[in-house]
Amino acid sequence: MNLFYSLLVLLTCSRTAAYRIQLVKCNPGYRIAAISKLSPKGAYGYAAECKPLVDDPSRIKDITCTFGSTPSCDGSLAGCKDHPDAWLGGVKIVPYELDTSVDLLVPLCCNATNVLVLGDKCRHLRMTSQGRQLSLETEEDEVIQGLSCRVSRTEGAGRVYDVMLKMRACRFELEKECCNKYMIGYFLHNFVKSKGS
Repeated sequence: MNLFYSLLVLLTCSRTAAYRIQLVKCNPGYRIAAISKLSPKGAYGYAAECKPLVDDPSRIKDITCTFGSTPSCDGSLAGCKDHPDAWLGGVKIVPYELDTSVDLLVPLCCNATNVLVLGDKCRHLRMTSQGRQLSLETEEDEVIQGLSCRVSRTEGAGRVYDVMLKMRACRFELEKECCNKYMIGYFLHNFVKSKGS
């Protein structure tokens, strides 16, 4: 009887955790522009909003996207730091391993050949699960490039009572189609090659 009960509890918890996994993936040429809490109380329930990078998203060229690692919630920055010109093109909302009543955001990092993220023009925004700020929004010329979180626990039971989400928002530019970094390299390579022969 105990084995059956344990198996039933395990399956119920697994199904509950799997049910809570959500994917918000923006269309090509779009970015996550805002992240909001669904409720001012509790440590779970996020929503994300997509907006186009530019008026005509088809101008964004050669887009590739990959998932980053799950945040460890120790305050360290997770997200799109592996590629300096990457932005958040989506998030996967998953339960926190150490407390499944808490949701974490796994970043979907995207980059394109003609999008430049200005790493020296960034700002940090904070939101807590206690409802002091329910939404983090970027400006029209900004992308989210990184996320970090930190959990606060109750002393006795060790349950999570607050999750602080921190977002790194950076300004970006779209390179002119005639002059992007790959084309300049191509022309320089051919120029040097022609001089050598």
